[in-house]
Amino acid sequence: MNRRTYLATLAAALTASAAGCNSTESTPTSRPPTETTSTPTSTQETTTTASSMTVSAEDVQADTPDVELDIRYATRTQQRLPTEPVTLAEDGHTWLLVRMDITNRGADPRDLRMFQYVLYAGGDLHEPIMTDEPWAVAEQSAAPGETVTGWVTFHPETSLREGVLTIRDNTQAAFDVTFTHDSSLDAQIPD
Repeated sequence: MNRRTYLATLAAALTASAAGCNSTESTPTSRPPTETTSTPTSTQETTTTASSMTVSAEDVQADTPDVELDIRYATRTQQRLPTEPVTLAEDGHTWLLVRMDITNRGADPRDLRMFQYVLYAGGDLHEPIMTDEPWAVAEQSAAPGETVTGWVTFHPETSLREGVLTIRDNTQAAFDVTFTHDSSLDAQIPD
């Protein structure tokens, strides 16, 4: 068990015992938190929200592209990443979840990898957090004309309010990618 998981488990146990909770039933921690649909009161904690960071995107146009993609995306931020076990954001950071509906508009099948995407925010380059969770854009492929849905996650500071999503510099010469923000997409990672 890693240190963060151990500390989160210990804190939850101490909080439950301090509150006089004597239930032996446990809540699974591998499920993502649910979105709060009402305005939180001072006693509610919102762990999942529509993105508190405004994320725009920068299209990439290669002269002779090897990869041609259309990407519709939506974002959200939250403090818990639904990995197995759940991963909490570090102090002063949040998880930025980017849902991508990626359409291969090229003539050949394409492998989709999360490391191809980066986020520029606060003057820094933010790398995606690599994971092999089933919801991630990890080891997926898209046939010509096929649309694949997956998530890319970043771990920026909570103080950052704007970011730009794009393709990694060293792959831009081969990519022709058009990004479209689509607020109708649900960026919540499914159970």
